[in-house]
Amino acid sequence: MVITYLDRLGNENMNVAEYIVTKLVEHKVDTVFGYQGGNITYMIDAISQKDGISYVQTYNEQGAAFAANAYAQVSQKFGVAISSSGPGAINMINGVANAYFDSIPCLFITGNINTAAMKDSDLIRQNGFQEADIVSMVKGITKYATTIMEADAVPEILEHALKLMREGRPGPVLLDIPHNIQRTEVTSAKNIETDTLENDVKAFNASEIWNLVKVAKRPVLLLGNGSRDRESKAYIKALLDKIPMPVVSSLCGKDVLDNQHFCYRGMVGSYGLPYTNKVVQEADFVLVLGSRLDERQRSVGIEDFLGSATVVHVDIDEHELGHVKKNEIQVHALVKDFLREFLKGADASLDYKEWLQLTEEWKNEELPDSCWIYGKKVRDKLIQLLGTDIRDCVVTVDVGNHQMAAAQALYIGENSYYLNSAGLGSMGYALPAAVGASYANEGRKVICIAGDGGMMMNVQELQVIAREQLPVAIVIVNNQGLGMIENYQKLAFEGRLYGARWGYSAPDFKKLAESFGFEYYNAKEINDNAWLEKNQPVIVEIEV
Repeated sequence: MVITYLDRLGNENMNVAEYIVTKLVEHKVDTVFGYQGGNITYMIDAISQKDGISYVQTYNEQGAAFAANAYAQVSQKFGVAISSSGPGAINMINGVANAYFDSIPCLFITGNINTAAMKDSDLIRQNGFQEADIVSMVKGITKYATTIMEADAVPEILEHALKLMREGRPGPVLLDIPHNIQRTEVTSAKNIETDTLENDVKAFNASEIWNLVKVAKRPVLLLGNGSRDRESKAYIKALLDKIPMPVVSSLCGKDVLDNQHFCYRGMVGSYGLPYTNKVVQEADFVLVLGSRLDERQRSVGIEDFLGSATVVHVDIDEHELGHVKKNEIQVHALVKDFLREFLKGADASLDYKEWLQLTEEWKNEELPDSCWIYGKKVRDKLIQLLGTDIRDCVVTVDVGNHQMAAAQALYIGENSYYLNSAGLGSMGYALPAAVGASYANEGRKVICIAGDGGMMMNVQELQVIAREQLPVAIVIVNNQGLGMIENYQKLAFEGRLYGARWGYSAPDFKKLAESFGFEYYNAKEINDNAWLEKNQPVIVEIEV
């Protein structure tokens, strides 16, 4: 369809900032995260003047970027974070990278200095104050990034960026907009092609895949990040209703299926529990739905991973297909599109009860304390604090041993999200992600789980939660060190624990909580999960 963008806006006079904000509201984005600065003031002012959208200021641009990541994942719209030029824009890069590696649709907008003050040669390092070439810095971690030098180019560039952001494998885009361009009116009416999103996929034969399932004795579903959208979740439940079979997940796929579902067998990989890895190694057919089969999913060498099973791999990114298992059957498609077609051939007479029962027996076998990160005591305390069935919640988890302890222990239930910085693995993610989730949670409880190290990476964002009185429940697993690094140092460096234990300290989290106005509890004082019902910011500390 071809439209004239000024006609669409009712022939109103708008500057660039106002135009962009109008488009965000049109896409039902109701929250923008950011940090104020001289070269982003017009954007923030435009948000403040527009109904239906709010600006939330974090205390570091990295926090704003991580908040936008989580907002996108929970709302299933797209996230938006903005910053000023130079140091502000550079602070956002971690969140840009996180969105890229975890396939999160986000629009990042950076201000820049006036076009007249920009350097005109690469031989000059910098001409204007706080000038930095952010576009060059993020080229490798965005689907599209550009500096906009003309106001009348904004509508077409924005339309293009938003389409690329959501098309195929989603990811971030960045628009760098000079200060003077933000305040310039959009005046020239141009025709813009507004195409529907395209997914360049290849046809597949569902009946051929069903023929493989029918001869299998031990089939397994492996759920990944690409199966987390609402449609895919519904199709997966429908498939299991017709043909129950064991299901495992990657870390990113942990929230796809209710972890108490009778088919679910846990998270695979180097931090998965032994029975879960045994399920995939003993399978003779594995249907991989939206997972890139990265190294942490493999508890054995790459040549032995998934044993001798027939592997059907469904992914929207064709470059991930055949990347790990060279002989897999490749299906280049969105998981929801594949399942929609695949379900049409479901044969309810297929019976895998014996295989399900066997994998259930493996799951119920008692495991030694050493299988659990931090042991059974921390596992039991997490379950005691958060319950055995986490429903209608958003759980944001940081990076480290506590992350894997939580993934092993917790049962993520219906209508919940379990958010990690998965591919990038950035410490400091969980707290600002909890902020973003709070603005997109549709009534869900927000729980943040962080180690003492990760908490201190973006500790300033506690003030956002305090300022806005967001009822976020924070669990700090405090081992007074960087546990995952310490484990490696003990193996590789004869126990020299520089940085992980030596030369490291954590604060008094009780005093920290009090200074931000949070209610504080030590986990030793709590014997149930009633504290979660508090409609205010709360911190609970587990001392390891």
